[in-house]
Amino acid sequence: MLDKEKNRIGPDNMEDKEHGFTLVEVLTVALIIAIIATFAFASSRKAIQRATETQGMHGMKALASAMEAHYNDAGYYPLSFGDLQPTYINPNYVLSDSPIKQRSIAFIQGFTCFWYVNPLNPQRYSIRAKGIYRHNTDISDWLELRITDRGIVEGRRYSGGISQWRPI
Repeated sequence: MLDKEKNRIGPDNMEDKEHGFTLVEVLTVALIIAIIATFAFASSRKAIQRATETQGMHGMKALASAMEAHYNDAGYYPLSFGDLQPTYINPNYVLSDSPIKQRSIAFIQGFTCFWYVNPLNPQRYSIRAKGIYRHNTDISDWLELRITDRGIVEGRRYSGGISQWRPI
């Protein structure tokens, strides 16, 4: 009878056992949280990149509409972004690569934008915008958008050594 009472654990007869988590349990939970955080960070980075690309496409289409409105009024396409202001584009807007971006609103955010109007054929133009997404100092992906007087919107994505034009 004494042996049974000796082995019994109860409020009166507690062994010296620590209550809490072991190191293995704590490390397992930390590992699971780190894996979940890694997936969340990767998906949020892709979502931000897609949102920037969509914003760039909308900006490109708005810029093309402003150029068409200028052409309808003046008979030729503008040669610079400033020629579209203030009549066709808000005068506070600047292109995203402008050095005064802090004081103004970027028109095509995250992209460097330029366009070409053929001086021999002023009815033709081509607008290109290029956005670069740096993951670290060694790896970067980029997207180039192109819209022409025919209204064609294309994109060329460079990621992992592959670069090709595709309709958007």
